Amino acid sequence: MTATIPITIEIDNRLAENIRASQVYTRTTFWGKFDKVAAIFFLLIGLANFMIGGFNWQSIVPVLFALIIWLDLWPRVRYYFIFKTTPRIHELSKMTFTTEGIHLTTPIIDSHLSWLVFSKLLEDEQLFLLIYGKGTFFVIPKRVFKDAAEQDAFRELAGRMIGQGKEKA
Repeated sequence: MTATIPITIEIDNRLAENIRASQVYTRTTFWGKFDKVAAIFFLLIGLANFMIGGFNWQSIVPVLFALIIWLDLWPRVRYYFIFKTTPRIHELSKMTFTTEGIHLTTPIIDSHLSWLVFSKLLEDEQLFLLIYGKGTFFVIPKRVFKDAAEQDAFRELAGRMIGQGKEKA
């Protein structure tokens, strides 16, 4: 069965998907490619400080930074607080995708977005991300599509309209 355009979805935002989206996006950035090196660097600084001055804040802080970076804790903490303190995030969003653009509605928003706003489409096993700025994106969980054919239709439409195609994350 082939999905047809327009494609309409409803998104109920979930914390785990927003955290995952942040991680998917970060993997495409310089920091995402450099983070493990930075973690090892901080760990070595902490160990060197421990060997020179013993167990003190100058040896603990770099090791804590290393753990935060290595375990990818910062996006989790950041999105947890954003998600818990922003009530509007929990509202149901409805998006309709056509060749003309995207119609976005929530209880307080009724907006039409041109495809020109978006610079890239990222995808992983669970999500699509429509990138519209540095670190800013719409999270579109694959679970909201009716079936695989509708996911394929969205992937093709967004890839064609954005002009960049899709990049595997």
